[in-house]
Amino acid sequence: MKEHNIETRILLLLCTIFWVFQSLGETQRVVWAGVFSALMIATMLLSNQTREQFRYYIIAGYVQCISFWMMMVFGILKENQAVHLANVRIALVIFSVLLICIILPFWMAKKKVMTIKIQKVEIKGWIYTAMLAGYILRQFQVFVTNVMQQQNDIGTFSERSLGHLGYIYKIYKHTALPDGNPMQQYQYYQPPFSHIVMGIWAKINSLFGMTEEVIAENLQVLALFFSTMILIVAYKIMKEVTKSQKGILAGILVIAFFPYLLEYAGAVNNDTLSTLLGLVTVLYMIRWYKNSQWKDIIICALAIGCGMMAKLSVAMLAPAMACVFLYKMIKNKSSFLFFIKQYLTFGVISIPLGIWFPVKNLILYNVPLNFVPVIGWEQGQYMGNLYTVPQRLFEVTWSQLKPLWLSQMRGTEEFTYNIGVMFTKYCAFGETRYFPTTQWSKFIGTLMYVMILLLFVFAIALVVAWLRKAKCGKVIKFLLLGSAGMVLVSYVKFCFDYPSVCTANVRYVLVSIVLIFCMMAAGIGQMKNTAGQGNMIVRNIFKCFLAAYVCINTIGLLSLLYNL
Repeated sequence: MKEHNIETRILLLLCTIFWVFQSLGETQRVVWAGVFSALMIATMLLSNQTREQFRYYIIAGYVQCISFWMMMVFGILKENQAVHLANVRIALVIFSVLLICIILPFWMAKKKVMTIKIQKVEIKGWIYTAMLAGYILRQFQVFVTNVMQQQNDIGTFSERSLGHLGYIYKIYKHTALPDGNPMQQYQYYQPPFSHIVMGIWAKINSLFGMTEEVIAENLQVLALFFSTMILIVAYKIMKEVTKSQKGILAGILVIAFFPYLLEYAGAVNNDTLSTLLGLVTVLYMIRWYKNSQWKDIIICALAIGCGMMAKLSVAMLAPAMACVFLYKMIKNKSSFLFFIKQYLTFGVISIPLGIWFPVKNLILYNVPLNFVPVIGWEQGQYMGNLYTVPQRLFEVTWSQLKPLWLSQMRGTEEFTYNIGVMFTKYCAFGETRYFPTTQWSKFIGTLMYVMILLLFVFAIALVVAWLRKAKCGKVIKFLLLGSAGMVLVSYVKFCFDYPSVCTANVRYVLVSIVLIFCMMAAGIGQMKNTAGQGNMIVRNIFKCFLAAYVCINTIGLLSLLYNL
Protein backbone atom coordinates (compact mmCIF):
# COMPACT_ATOMS: atom_id res chain seq x y z
CA MET A 1 0.00 0.00 0.00
CA LYS A 2 1.41 3.36 -0.99
CA GLU A 3 1.29 6.25 1.49
CA HIS A 4 -0.08 8.62 -1.16
CA ASN A 5 -3.07 10.49 0.34
CA ILE A 6 -2.91 8.33 3.46
CA GLU A 7 -3.94 11.38 5.53
CA THR A 8 -7.25 11.70 3.65
CA ARG A 9 -8.00 7.98 3.87
CA ILE A 10 -7.36 7.93 7.63
CA LEU A 11 -9.54 11.03 8.07
CA LEU A 12 -12.41 9.40 6.14
CA LEU A 13 -12.11 6.32 8.32
CA LEU A 14 -12.04 8.31 11.58
CA CYS A 15 -14.99 10.50 10.56
CA THR A 16 -17.02 7.43 9.57
CA ILE A 17 -16.34 5.77 12.93
CA PHE A 18 -17.24 8.99 14.74
CA TRP A 19 -20.41 9.37 12.65
CA VAL A 20 -21.61 5.98 13.91
CA PHE A 21 -20.69 6.94 17.48
CA GLN A 22 -22.42 10.33 17.21
CA SER A 23 -25.62 8.75 15.83
CA LEU A 24 -26.13 6.33 18.72
CA GLY A 25 -27.83 6.77 22.09
CA GLU A 26 -25.86 7.02 25.31
CA THR A 27 -25.95 3.29 26.23
CA GLN A 28 -25.35 2.24 22.61
CA ARG A 29 -22.28 4.47 22.51
CA VAL A 30 -20.76 2.55 25.41
CA VAL A 31 -21.37 -0.74 23.57
CA TRP A 32 -20.00 0.64 20.28
CA ALA A 33 -16.92 2.04 21.99
CA GLY A 34 -16.39 -1.30 23.74
CA VAL A 35 -16.61 -3.27 20.47
CA PHE A 36 -14.31 -0.83 18.70
CA SER A 37 -11.83 -0.95 21.59
CA ALA A 38 -11.75 -4.76 21.48
CA LEU A 39 -11.15 -4.62 17.73
CA MET A 40 -8.29 -2.14 18.10
CA ILE A 41 -6.65 -4.14 20.91
CA ALA A 42 -6.84 -7.28 18.73
CA THR A 43 -5.31 -5.34 15.86
CA MET A 44 -2.45 -4.21 18.08
CA LEU A 45 -1.87 -7.79 19.24
CA LEU A 46 -1.61 -8.84 15.59
CA SER A 47 0.61 -5.90 14.68
CA ASN A 48 3.55 -8.23 14.06
CA GLN A 49 1.73 -9.64 11.03
CA THR A 50 0.67 -6.29 9.56
CA ARG A 51 2.56 -4.29 6.99
CA GLU A 52 4.64 -1.32 8.09
CA GLN A 53 2.36 1.03 6.10
CA PHE A 54 -0.61 0.14 8.32
CA ARG A 55 1.01 1.55 11.47
CA TYR A 56 -0.63 4.96 10.94
CA TYR A 57 -4.09 3.36 10.69
CA ILE A 58 -3.50 1.33 13.86
CA ILE A 59 -2.26 4.33 15.84
CA ALA A 60 -5.03 6.62 14.57
CA GLY A 61 -7.68 4.00 15.30
CA TYR A 62 -6.42 3.42 18.83
CA VAL A 63 -6.29 7.17 19.53
CA GLN A 64 -9.87 7.38 18.24
CA CYS A 65 -10.77 4.56 20.65
CA ILE A 66 -9.30 6.48 23.60
CA SER A 67 -11.03 9.68 22.46
CA PHE A 68 -14.44 7.97 22.58
CA TRP A 69 -13.99 7.01 26.23
CA MET A 70 -12.62 10.47 27.04
CA MET A 71 -15.59 12.16 25.35
CA MET A 72 -17.99 10.04 27.39
CA VAL A 73 -16.09 10.87 30.59
CA PHE A 74 -16.22 14.57 29.78
CA GLY A 75 -19.87 14.19 28.80
CA ILE A 76 -20.65 12.77 32.25
CA LEU A 77 -18.72 15.61 33.91
CA LYS A 78 -20.42 18.25 31.78
CA GLU A 79 -23.98 17.01 32.02
CA ASN A 80 -23.64 15.75 35.61
CA GLN A 81 -25.54 12.61 34.62
CA ALA A 82 -23.91 10.29 37.20
CA VAL A 83 -26.61 10.83 39.83
CA HIS A 84 -28.61 7.59 39.84
CA LEU A 85 -27.08 4.22 40.69
CA ALA A 86 -27.22 2.89 37.12
CA ASN A 87 -25.45 5.96 35.80
CA VAL A 88 -22.80 5.66 38.52
CA ARG A 89 -22.12 2.11 37.43
CA ILE A 90 -21.88 3.10 33.78
CA ALA A 91 -19.62 5.99 34.73
CA LEU A 92 -17.31 3.66 36.65
CA VAL A 93 -17.13 1.30 33.67
CA ILE A 94 -16.27 4.18 31.35
CA PHE A 95 -13.59 5.54 33.68
CA SER A 96 -12.09 2.07 34.13
CA VAL A 97 -11.97 1.27 30.40
CA LEU A 98 -10.43 4.66 29.65
CA LEU A 99 -7.68 3.98 32.19
CA ILE A 100 -7.06 0.50 30.72
CA CYS A 101 -6.90 1.86 27.15
CA ILE A 102 -4.31 4.46 28.17
CA ILE A 103 -2.12 2.02 30.12
CA LEU A 104 -2.43 -0.98 27.78
CA PRO A 105 -0.07 0.17 24.95
CA PHE A 106 2.72 0.85 27.44
CA TRP A 107 2.28 -2.58 29.06
CA MET A 108 2.18 -4.29 25.65
CA ALA A 109 5.35 -2.52 24.55
CA LYS A 110 7.13 -3.41 27.80
CA LYS A 111 6.14 -7.07 27.52
CA LYS A 112 7.04 -7.01 23.81
CA VAL A 113 3.52 -8.14 22.93
CA MET A 114 3.33 -5.23 20.49
CA THR A 115 6.36 -4.53 18.32
CA ILE A 116 5.25 -1.57 16.22
CA LYS A 117 8.33 0.57 15.78
CA ILE A 118 7.76 3.40 18.21
CA GLN A 119 11.31 3.77 19.51
CA LYS A 120 12.27 6.34 16.90
CA VAL A 121 9.62 8.74 15.66
CA GLU A 122 10.61 10.68 12.56
CA ILE A 123 9.49 14.27 11.98
CA LYS A 124 6.88 13.03 9.50
CA GLY A 125 5.39 10.97 12.32
CA TRP A 126 5.22 14.07 14.53
CA ILE A 127 3.48 15.94 11.68
CA TYR A 128 0.83 13.21 11.50
CA THR A 129 0.55 13.28 15.29
CA ALA A 130 -0.10 17.05 15.19
CA MET A 131 -2.79 16.57 12.53
CA LEU A 132 -4.39 13.76 14.53
CA ALA A 133 -4.37 15.92 17.68
CA GLY A 134 -6.03 18.73 15.72
CA TYR A 135 -8.70 16.31 14.51
CA ILE A 136 -9.36 14.92 18.01
CA LEU A 137 -9.84 18.41 19.45
CA ARG A 138 -12.22 19.29 16.61
CA GLN A 139 -14.07 16.05 17.26
CA PHE A 140 -14.42 17.02 20.94
CA GLN A 141 -15.88 20.36 19.85
CA VAL A 142 -18.46 18.68 17.60
CA PHE A 143 -19.40 16.06 20.22
CA VAL A 144 -19.85 18.50 23.09
CA THR A 145 -21.70 21.29 21.26
CA ASN A 146 -25.02 20.87 19.48
CA VAL A 147 -25.71 22.11 15.98
CA MET A 148 -27.15 25.39 17.29
CA GLN A 149 -23.94 26.39 19.12
CA GLN A 150 -20.83 28.06 17.69
CA GLN A 151 -22.58 28.83 14.39
CA ASN A 152 -23.27 31.87 12.23
CA ASP A 153 -26.60 32.85 10.61
CA ILE A 154 -27.89 29.35 11.27
CA GLY A 155 -31.69 29.23 11.73
CA THR A 156 -33.18 25.83 12.54
CA PHE A 157 -33.41 22.52 10.67
CA SER A 158 -37.09 22.85 9.78
CA GLU A 159 -39.43 23.68 6.91
CA ARG A 160 -40.32 27.21 7.97
CA SER A 161 -36.85 28.26 9.04
CA LEU A 162 -34.51 30.55 7.13
CA GLY A 163 -30.74 30.76 7.64
CA HIS A 164 -28.27 28.07 6.61
CA LEU A 165 -30.03 25.18 8.35
CA GLY A 166 -33.34 26.13 6.77
CA TYR A 167 -31.61 26.31 3.37
CA ILE A 168 -30.13 22.82 3.88
CA TYR A 169 -33.44 21.44 5.13
CA LYS A 170 -35.33 22.50 2.01
CA ILE A 171 -32.74 20.87 -0.25
CA TYR A 172 -32.84 17.73 1.93
CA LYS A 173 -36.64 17.56 2.07
CA HIS A 174 -37.60 18.61 -1.46
CA THR A 175 -34.45 17.76 -3.47
CA ALA A 176 -34.62 21.27 -4.91
CA LEU A 177 -33.33 24.77 -4.22
CA PRO A 178 -35.63 27.13 -2.29
CA ASP A 179 -38.08 29.16 -4.36
CA GLY A 180 -38.69 32.89 -4.21
CA ASN A 181 -36.69 36.11 -4.16
CA PRO A 182 -33.46 35.41 -2.22
CA MET A 183 -33.25 39.06 -1.14
CA GLN A 184 -36.40 38.47 0.91
CA GLN A 185 -35.26 35.20 2.50
CA TYR A 186 -32.45 35.29 5.04
CA GLN A 187 -29.22 33.73 3.68
CA TYR A 188 -30.92 32.25 0.59
CA TYR A 189 -28.89 34.58 -1.62
CA GLN A 190 -25.83 32.46 -0.80
CA PRO A 191 -24.58 30.18 -3.62
CA PRO A 192 -25.86 26.65 -2.97
CA PHE A 193 -22.96 24.21 -3.36
CA SER A 194 -22.19 23.79 0.36
CA HIS A 195 -25.90 23.52 1.16
CA ILE A 196 -26.38 20.94 -1.62
CA VAL A 197 -23.53 18.81 -0.23
CA MET A 198 -25.01 19.11 3.27
CA GLY A 199 -28.47 18.27 1.91
CA ILE A 200 -27.13 15.12 0.23
CA TRP A 201 -25.42 14.14 3.48
CA ALA A 202 -28.72 14.65 5.33
CA LYS A 203 -30.42 12.37 2.76
CA ILE A 204 -27.79 9.68 3.34
CA ASN A 205 -28.39 9.90 7.09
CA SER A 206 -32.14 9.58 6.59
CA LEU A 207 -31.62 6.27 4.74
CA PHE A 208 -30.52 4.79 8.09
CA GLY A 209 -33.80 5.77 9.75
CA MET A 210 -32.37 8.65 11.79
CA THR A 211 -34.64 11.34 13.18
CA GLU A 212 -34.33 14.89 11.90
CA GLU A 213 -32.80 15.92 15.23
CA VAL A 214 -30.00 13.36 14.80
CA ILE A 215 -29.60 14.27 11.13
CA ALA A 216 -29.13 17.93 12.04
CA GLU A 217 -26.47 17.01 14.61
CA ASN A 218 -24.70 14.79 12.08
CA LEU A 219 -24.31 17.72 9.69
CA GLN A 220 -21.48 18.68 12.04
CA VAL A 221 -19.66 15.43 11.18
CA LEU A 222 -19.37 16.55 7.55
CA ALA A 223 -18.25 19.98 8.75
CA LEU A 224 -15.64 18.20 10.90
CA PHE A 225 -14.35 16.41 7.79
CA PHE A 226 -14.09 19.69 5.85
CA SER A 227 -12.43 21.45 8.78
CA THR A 228 -9.75 18.77 9.14
CA MET A 229 -9.27 18.56 5.36
CA ILE A 230 -8.21 22.23 5.54
CA LEU A 231 -5.31 21.02 7.69
CA ILE A 232 -4.41 18.26 5.22
CA VAL A 233 -4.53 20.55 2.17
CA ALA A 234 -2.39 23.11 4.04
CA TYR A 235 0.13 20.32 4.69
CA LYS A 236 0.26 19.56 0.95
CA ILE A 237 0.76 23.26 0.13
CA MET A 238 3.62 23.44 2.61
CA LYS A 239 5.26 20.42 0.99
CA GLU A 240 5.13 22.24 -2.35
CA VAL A 241 6.91 25.36 -1.06
CA THR A 242 9.46 24.03 1.46
CA LYS A 243 11.50 20.91 2.10
CA SER A 244 11.91 21.70 5.80
CA GLN A 245 10.04 19.04 7.79
CA LYS A 246 10.50 21.06 10.99
CA GLY A 247 9.01 24.11 9.30
CA ILE A 248 6.04 22.04 8.12
CA LEU A 249 5.57 20.63 11.64
CA ALA A 250 5.48 24.15 13.07
CA GLY A 251 2.98 25.27 10.41
CA ILE A 252 0.73 22.27 11.05
CA LEU A 253 0.79 22.92 14.81
CA VAL A 254 -0.19 26.55 14.26
CA ILE A 255 -3.15 25.65 12.03
CA ALA A 256 -4.20 22.55 14.00
CA PHE A 257 -4.46 24.54 17.25
CA PHE A 258 -5.66 27.85 15.79
CA PRO A 259 -8.48 28.89 18.18
CA TYR A 260 -11.08 29.95 15.63
CA LEU A 261 -10.66 26.75 13.58
CA LEU A 262 -11.10 24.73 16.78
CA GLU A 263 -14.09 26.66 18.11
CA TYR A 264 -15.99 26.52 14.80
CA ALA A 265 -14.99 23.00 13.68
CA GLY A 266 -18.67 22.04 13.46
CA ALA A 267 -19.85 25.13 11.54
CA VAL A 268 -22.44 23.98 8.99
CA ASN A 269 -22.61 27.19 6.95
CA ASN A 270 -20.69 27.65 3.69
CA ASP A 271 -17.47 29.12 5.10
CA THR A 272 -15.64 25.86 5.85
CA LEU A 273 -16.20 24.25 2.44
CA SER A 274 -15.42 27.47 0.55
CA THR A 275 -12.17 27.82 2.53
CA LEU A 276 -11.24 24.21 1.75
CA LEU A 277 -11.95 24.62 -1.98
CA GLY A 278 -10.01 27.90 -2.06
CA LEU A 279 -6.96 26.13 -0.62
CA VAL A 280 -7.37 23.23 -3.07
CA THR A 281 -7.39 25.84 -5.86
CA VAL A 282 -4.07 27.28 -4.69
CA LEU A 283 -2.54 23.81 -4.22
CA TYR A 284 -3.34 22.67 -7.75
CA MET A 285 -2.38 26.03 -9.19
CA ILE A 286 1.10 25.53 -7.71
CA ARG A 287 1.25 21.99 -9.09
CA TRP A 288 0.05 23.12 -12.50
CA TYR A 289 2.68 25.86 -12.64
CA LYS A 290 5.39 23.31 -11.93
CA ASN A 291 4.25 20.66 -14.44
CA SER A 292 1.47 22.12 -16.67
CA GLN A 293 -0.48 18.87 -16.53
CA TRP A 294 -4.08 18.67 -17.71
CA LYS A 295 -5.15 16.90 -14.50
CA ASP A 296 -3.92 19.77 -12.34
CA ILE A 297 -5.59 22.57 -14.30
CA ILE A 298 -8.89 20.66 -14.48
CA ILE A 299 -8.92 20.02 -10.71
CA CYS A 300 -7.97 23.69 -10.18
CA ALA A 301 -10.90 24.78 -12.39
CA LEU A 302 -13.33 22.50 -10.57
CA ALA A 303 -12.06 23.72 -7.19
CA ILE A 304 -12.41 27.44 -7.88
CA GLY A 305 -15.72 26.93 -9.72
CA CYS A 306 -17.25 24.89 -6.89
CA GLY A 307 -15.63 27.25 -4.37
CA MET A 308 -17.43 30.21 -5.96
CA MET A 309 -20.59 28.09 -6.02
CA ALA A 310 -20.14 27.78 -2.25
CA LYS A 311 -19.17 31.42 -1.67
CA LEU A 312 -18.46 34.06 -4.30
CA SER A 313 -15.52 35.53 -2.35
CA VAL A 314 -13.38 32.59 -3.54
CA ALA A 315 -13.17 34.60 -6.79
CA MET A 316 -10.64 36.85 -5.01
CA LEU A 317 -8.05 34.16 -5.78
CA ALA A 318 -8.54 34.71 -9.52
CA PRO A 319 -6.41 37.88 -10.07
CA ALA A 320 -3.19 36.25 -8.82
CA MET A 321 -4.00 33.12 -10.80
CA ALA A 322 -4.58 35.16 -13.96
CA CYS A 323 -1.16 36.78 -13.59
CA VAL A 324 0.46 33.35 -13.24
CA PHE A 325 -1.41 32.11 -16.33
CA LEU A 326 -0.19 35.08 -18.33
CA TYR A 327 3.41 34.75 -17.11
CA LYS A 328 3.50 31.04 -17.91
CA MET A 329 2.30 31.62 -21.45
CA ILE A 330 4.74 34.47 -22.11
CA LYS A 331 7.62 32.45 -20.71
CA ASN A 332 6.77 29.45 -22.93
CA LYS A 333 5.92 31.09 -26.25
CA SER A 334 6.65 27.91 -28.18
CA SER A 335 3.73 26.19 -26.36
CA PHE A 336 1.31 29.07 -26.94
CA LEU A 337 -1.50 26.95 -28.43
CA PHE A 338 -1.14 24.30 -25.72
CA PHE A 339 -1.68 26.89 -22.98
CA ILE A 340 -4.56 28.53 -24.85
CA LYS A 341 -6.31 25.14 -24.90
CA GLN A 342 -5.69 24.71 -21.17
CA TYR A 343 -6.93 28.21 -20.35
CA LEU A 344 -10.07 27.76 -22.45
CA THR A 345 -10.74 24.45 -20.68
CA PHE A 346 -10.22 26.16 -17.33
CA GLY A 347 -12.69 28.90 -18.24
CA VAL A 348 -15.30 26.54 -19.68
CA ILE A 349 -15.29 24.54 -16.43
CA SER A 350 -14.88 27.23 -13.77
CA ILE A 351 -16.92 30.19 -15.04
CA PRO A 352 -20.31 28.43 -15.46
CA LEU A 353 -19.86 26.63 -12.12
CA GLY A 354 -18.95 29.85 -10.35
CA ILE A 355 -21.52 32.32 -11.67
CA TRP A 356 -24.63 30.41 -12.74
CA PHE A 357 -26.42 31.00 -9.44
CA PRO A 358 -25.90 34.78 -9.10
CA VAL A 359 -26.67 35.19 -12.83
CA LYS A 360 -29.90 33.21 -12.36
CA ASN A 361 -30.89 35.46 -9.45
CA LEU A 362 -30.01 38.57 -11.46
CA ILE A 363 -32.26 37.46 -14.34
CA LEU A 364 -35.19 36.19 -12.29
CA TYR A 365 -35.20 38.57 -9.31
CA ASN A 366 -32.89 41.44 -10.29
CA VAL A 367 -30.53 40.56 -7.44
CA PRO A 368 -27.14 42.34 -7.82
CA LEU A 369 -24.28 39.95 -8.52
CA ASN A 370 -22.47 41.04 -5.35
CA PHE A 371 -25.59 41.35 -3.17
CA VAL A 372 -25.00 41.45 0.60
CA PRO A 373 -27.82 42.23 3.10
CA VAL A 374 -27.24 45.57 4.79
CA ILE A 375 -27.30 45.87 8.58
CA GLY A 376 -29.00 49.14 9.51
CA TRP A 377 -28.60 51.68 12.29
CA GLU A 378 -31.14 49.81 14.43
CA GLN A 379 -28.45 47.17 15.05
CA GLY A 380 -26.10 48.11 17.90
CA GLN A 381 -23.06 46.76 16.05
CA TYR A 382 -23.56 49.09 13.06
CA MET A 383 -21.11 51.97 13.19
CA GLY A 384 -21.83 53.85 9.95
CA ASN A 385 -19.47 56.82 9.55
CA LEU A 386 -18.88 57.36 13.26
CA TYR A 387 -15.16 56.58 12.89
CA THR A 388 -12.67 57.84 10.34
CA VAL A 389 -10.55 55.59 8.11
CA PRO A 390 -7.39 56.23 10.23
CA GLN A 391 -9.31 55.40 13.40
CA ARG A 392 -10.61 52.12 12.01
CA LEU A 393 -7.19 51.15 10.66
CA PHE A 394 -4.73 52.47 13.23
CA GLU A 395 -6.43 53.63 16.46
CA VAL A 396 -5.99 50.92 19.10
CA THR A 397 -7.27 51.90 22.54
CA TRP A 398 -7.07 50.06 25.85
CA SER A 399 -10.86 50.21 26.20
CA GLN A 400 -11.17 48.13 23.01
CA LEU A 401 -8.48 45.64 24.05
CA LYS A 402 -9.58 45.13 27.65
CA PRO A 403 -12.79 43.08 27.15
CA LEU A 404 -12.14 39.51 26.04
CA TRP A 405 -14.94 39.62 23.51
CA LEU A 406 -16.16 41.83 20.69
CA SER A 407 -18.33 44.57 22.10
CA GLN A 408 -21.21 45.14 19.67
CA MET A 409 -22.98 47.91 21.55
CA ARG A 410 -22.42 51.18 19.73
CA GLY A 411 -21.88 54.15 22.04
CA THR A 412 -20.26 52.20 24.88
CA GLU A 413 -16.65 52.84 25.88
CA GLU A 414 -15.47 49.34 24.93
CA PHE A 415 -17.22 49.31 21.52
CA THR A 416 -14.85 47.57 19.08
CA TYR A 417 -14.33 49.55 15.87
CA ASN A 418 -10.67 49.03 14.95
CA ILE A 419 -10.39 46.39 12.21
CA GLY A 420 -7.13 44.95 13.56
CA VAL A 421 -8.56 44.53 17.06
CA MET A 422 -11.72 42.91 15.69
CA PHE A 423 -9.64 40.61 13.47
CA THR A 424 -7.41 39.36 16.30
CA LYS A 425 -10.31 38.94 18.74
CA TYR A 426 -12.26 36.93 16.19
CA CYS A 427 -9.16 34.75 15.72
CA ALA A 428 -9.01 34.03 19.45
CA PHE A 429 -12.65 33.93 20.51
CA GLY A 430 -14.96 34.00 17.50
CA GLU A 431 -18.28 35.50 18.56
CA THR A 432 -18.41 33.77 21.94
CA ARG A 433 -18.86 35.89 25.08
CA TYR A 434 -17.72 33.02 27.27
CA PHE A 435 -14.32 34.26 28.35
CA PRO A 436 -15.26 37.08 30.78
CA THR A 437 -17.42 34.83 32.99
CA THR A 438 -14.96 33.54 35.62
CA GLN A 439 -11.51 34.42 36.93
CA TRP A 440 -10.08 31.28 35.31
CA SER A 441 -11.67 32.05 31.94
CA LYS A 442 -10.38 35.63 32.09
CA PHE A 443 -6.89 34.30 32.76
CA ILE A 444 -6.85 31.65 30.01
CA GLY A 445 -8.65 33.97 27.58
CA THR A 446 -6.04 36.68 28.13
CA LEU A 447 -3.27 34.16 27.45
CA MET A 448 -5.03 33.02 24.25
CA TYR A 449 -5.27 36.58 23.01
CA VAL A 450 -1.60 37.24 23.77
CA MET A 451 -0.71 34.05 21.86
CA ILE A 452 -2.65 35.28 18.82
CA LEU A 453 -0.88 38.65 18.86
CA LEU A 454 2.54 36.99 19.18
CA LEU A 455 1.63 34.49 16.45
CA PHE A 456 1.01 37.20 13.90
CA VAL A 457 4.22 39.02 14.89
CA PHE A 458 6.16 35.81 14.24
CA ALA A 459 4.18 35.14 11.07
CA ILE A 460 4.93 38.54 9.54
CA ALA A 461 8.64 38.28 10.35
CA LEU A 462 8.92 34.73 8.98
CA VAL A 463 6.97 35.50 5.80
CA VAL A 464 9.29 38.43 5.12
CA ALA A 465 12.31 36.16 5.68
CA TRP A 466 10.85 33.60 3.26
CA LEU A 467 10.14 36.22 0.59
CA ARG A 468 13.66 37.61 0.84
CA LYS A 469 15.74 34.43 0.96
CA ALA A 470 13.81 31.34 -0.15
CA LYS A 471 14.61 29.76 -3.51
CA CYS A 472 11.23 28.23 -4.34
CA GLY A 473 10.68 30.67 -7.22
CA LYS A 474 9.30 34.18 -7.54
CA VAL A 475 6.12 32.99 -9.24
CA ILE A 476 5.18 30.66 -6.36
CA LYS A 477 5.90 33.47 -3.91
CA PHE A 478 3.73 35.83 -5.95
CA LEU A 479 0.89 33.30 -6.15
CA LEU A 480 0.77 32.69 -2.38
CA LEU A 481 1.33 36.30 -1.35
CA GLY A 482 -0.96 37.66 -4.09
CA SER A 483 -3.76 35.25 -3.21
CA ALA A 484 -3.52 35.97 0.53
CA GLY A 485 -3.11 39.71 -0.07
CA MET A 486 -6.07 39.99 -2.44
CA VAL A 487 -8.36 38.23 0.04
CA LEU A 488 -7.16 40.55 2.83
CA VAL A 489 -7.62 43.68 0.72
CA SER A 490 -11.18 42.62 -0.16
CA TYR A 491 -11.78 41.93 3.55
CA VAL A 492 -10.71 45.46 4.56
CA LYS A 493 -12.86 46.93 1.78
CA PHE A 494 -15.78 44.80 2.98
CA CYS A 495 -15.33 46.18 6.51
CA PHE A 496 -15.63 49.75 5.17
CA ASP A 497 -18.44 49.03 2.70
CA TYR A 498 -20.52 47.34 5.42
CA PRO A 499 -19.36 49.01 8.67
CA SER A 500 -20.53 46.56 11.31
CA VAL A 501 -18.63 44.47 13.84
CA CYS A 502 -19.71 41.16 12.27
CA THR A 503 -18.19 42.02 8.87
CA ALA A 504 -14.72 41.72 10.46
CA ASN A 505 -15.25 38.03 11.21
CA VAL A 506 -12.16 36.01 10.21
CA ARG A 507 -14.34 33.35 8.57
CA TYR A 508 -14.26 35.60 5.49
CA VAL A 509 -10.46 35.40 5.26
CA LEU A 510 -9.58 31.92 6.50
CA VAL A 511 -7.99 31.14 3.12
CA SER A 512 -5.65 34.08 3.58
CA ILE A 513 -4.81 33.12 7.19
CA VAL A 514 -3.96 29.53 6.27
CA LEU A 515 -1.81 30.67 3.32
CA ILE A 516 0.06 33.07 5.63
CA PHE A 517 0.79 30.16 7.98
CA CYS A 518 1.98 28.06 5.02
CA MET A 519 4.40 30.84 4.07
CA MET A 520 5.40 31.12 7.72
CA ALA A 521 6.27 27.39 7.73
CA ALA A 522 8.49 27.95 4.70
CA GLY A 523 10.06 30.92 6.52
CA ILE A 524 10.89 28.68 9.48
CA GLY A 525 12.64 26.33 7.06
CA GLN A 526 14.62 29.25 5.70
CA MET A 527 15.57 30.38 9.22
CA LYS A 528 16.74 26.83 9.99
CA ASN A 529 19.19 27.00 7.08
CA THR A 530 20.68 30.27 8.30
CA ALA A 531 23.60 30.04 10.69
CA GLY A 532 24.33 32.48 13.51
CA GLN A 533 23.89 32.89 17.24
CA GLY A 534 21.01 35.32 16.76
CA ASN A 535 19.02 32.86 14.66
CA MET A 536 19.62 30.14 17.24
CA ILE A 537 18.15 32.35 19.97
CA VAL A 538 15.15 33.24 17.78
CA ARG A 539 14.54 29.55 16.97
CA ASN A 540 14.57 28.64 20.67
CA ILE A 541 12.18 31.48 21.51
CA PHE A 542 9.83 30.33 18.74
CA LYS A 543 9.94 26.73 20.01
CA CYS A 544 8.95 27.93 23.50
CA PHE A 545 6.18 30.05 22.01
CA LEU A 546 4.87 27.13 19.93
CA ALA A 547 4.73 24.84 22.97
CA ALA A 548 2.86 27.50 24.96
CA TYR A 549 0.53 28.19 22.00
CA VAL A 550 -0.47 24.52 21.71
CA CYS A 551 -1.02 24.04 25.46
CA ILE A 552 -2.89 27.31 26.06
CA ASN A 553 -5.23 26.92 23.08
CA THR A 554 -6.01 23.32 24.03
CA ILE A 555 -6.81 24.33 27.61
CA GLY A 556 -8.78 27.31 26.30
CA LEU A 557 -10.97 25.15 24.07
CA LEU A 558 -11.68 22.62 26.83
CA SER A 559 -12.43 25.48 29.24
CA LEU A 560 -14.87 26.94 26.73
CA LEU A 561 -16.57 23.58 26.15
CA TYR A 562 -16.90 22.67 29.83
CA ASN A 563 -17.59 26.11 31.30
CA LEU A 564 -14.57 26.08 33.61
